[in-house]
Amino acid sequence: MIIYKRSERNMANYFLFLDELKSNKEYKHFCIGGCFVEENYYRTELVKRVNAFKSHIFGNTSVVLHENEARGKKGAFRKLGTSKEKEVQFWTELGNIYADSDLHTLCAGVEMENLTKYYPTKTEKDSEYYITLQIVLENFVHFLIDVKGTGSVYLESRDMNVDYELEKHYSMIKENGTLFLSSELMQKHLRSISFPLKIDNNIGLQLADFVLNPVARNFQNKQQRELNIYTHIKNSAYNGNIDRHDRFGLKKVL
Repeated sequence: MIIYKRSERNMANYFLFLDELKSNKEYKHFCIGGCFVEENYYRTELVKRVNAFKSHIFGNTSVVLHENEARGKKGAFRKLGTSKEKEVQFWTELGNIYADSDLHTLCAGVEMENLTKYYPTKTEKDSEYYITLQIVLENFVHFLIDVKGTGSVYLESRDMNVDYELEKHYSMIKENGTLFLSSELMQKHLRSISFPLKIDNNIGLQLADFVLNPVARNFQNKQQRELNIYTHIKNSAYNGNIDRHDRFGLKKVL
């Protein structure tokens, strides 16, 4: 376990935006994942970039980007069904945001069938939420240690009970540390966790939403959709500075 002394210097702050994907008939893995970005860059560059993309595609910035709605061509995304060219344009320009922006992707997934088989008397620390969130936070803090930064975490609000449970897991991970990082390190580098609403039009959470499905497909060797941004997500994954995105970026647990 690594222990570092506290530093009094000012640290750059990073935002980690997360979403969850529950296992279902299509996906075997429960996943928590998303992307992280330096706060000032997010506020001054990335938000503008995504809003420019929205304006170009939809003519306004009020549209909330959501993969399921884009795939189903629902609501504001109905225009993607009017021509193949528009649909290709949407996915190409969206992928370029991940490719060209100074952000990193993270995701952890656990196959629920294996989790139930290996841990039949599941405790709180054996829950899919705790396991995946712990890995994502550990890898996020691994990055923060390297850049001498701090991090704040954002997840889209589901309901009060789910938000409360995730906040409990977050606090437990900070208090207990992880397999490789001490509680002192986790508390030094992690700040608050927040749960914005979908109507808040949070740009970071919208980018996080598009990470999970392609990664879950890869976890179970499922073919990617014809139009997808998986390559950009993989190339943007945090790799621990040792070219190991499978360990530090997109990690399948079970």
